[in-house]
Amino acid sequence: MARKSQQLSADQAKEISDVRRSARARARANEAYIHSIVKARQSGATFAVIARAANVSSQAVQEIVRRHGAPQQSGRATVTDIERARHSHARGESDDRDSERTAAAD
Repeated sequence: MARKSQQLSADQAKEISDVRRSARARARANEAYIHSIVKARQSGATFAVIARAANVSSQAVQEIVRRHGAPQQSGRATVTDIERARHSHARGESDDRDSERTAAAD
């Protein structure tokens, strides 16, 4: 059963106002914290380095990045895929997907 709301005294109303103000400040701080972790990871910092700086576990940092980081492209590329693409591009080669895209565009 829901309780009937009661009128707040002047002291209670002030305290509630303080709670709301603190909640807004906490939300802004949390947003800045998450943004800084995601930005650090996107800049190339490792999970361990970020975790040490934030005084949390690397698993916590990984979870924050997973939940709040930039969305991954579908079909994740592995490090091997990226290295292979970089080397073939340096040699002037293209993979089959490049020729398929070019053919589809024509």
